[in-house]
Amino acid sequence: MSNLISCRNINYQYDDGGHHNQVIKNLNLEVDSGETIAILGQSGCGKSTLLNLLGGIDRPNSGQIIINNTNIGSLNEEEITKFRSNNLGFIYQFHHLLKDFSALKNVMMPLLIQADPLAEEKAMQMLVKVGLESRVSHLSSELSGGERQRVAIARALITQPKCLLADEPTGSLDSKNARETLDLMMDLNQIHDNSLVIVTHDEKIASKMQRVLVLENGQFS
Repeated sequence: MSNLISCRNINYQYDDGGHHNQVIKNLNLEVDSGETIAILGQSGCGKSTLLNLLGGIDRPNSGQIIINNTNIGSLNEEEITKFRSNNLGFIYQFHHLLKDFSALKNVMMPLLIQADPLAEEKAMQMLVKVGLESRVSHLSSELSGGERQRVAIARALITQPKCLLADEPTGSLDSKNARETLDLMMDLNQIHDNSLVIVTHDEKIASKMQRVLVLENGQFS
């Protein structure tokens, strides 16, 4: 395996009523291509903040984050947006689908932004992979919670990202849909050989990953 993500002594703090709250402290992390990692930790320990740093949504106060041989801290906002679009996929606890768009249009959206002439064809293929070929024309409001999350997974993978960042992706689902969603993510990880970094509080989910890290006091314990 080759190294895909390298975090070197990253620190992140935010101001809270005049007080500095340091969430990430001299943290180091290496993620190999195709590797699956779970990040566990107490609520408020900085798990989601770490994902935002990996995704270039937030920037560390110090340290380096290198993804696919690119130091993302050296990129301006336009460059980081393009880099994110080409290299990373995001899945959240709540699907964030566009409610007035069909499942197909939601999955097409990242490719439409990239002006990909094959957007519709690729989106159809991805919806088949997640088992929603019969629901392509349905609005997100007409889909079940599990189906919406499958659309969100398809949308996250449509650009063939090097790494998928997932923040409690099954947290809003019942146990059956949660299990099916996790199985789907794992299957697609094998098919596409993308790395998967998943933030979760569920140790059952974590146990299915190749590596489990526990975030505590801003570092991995």
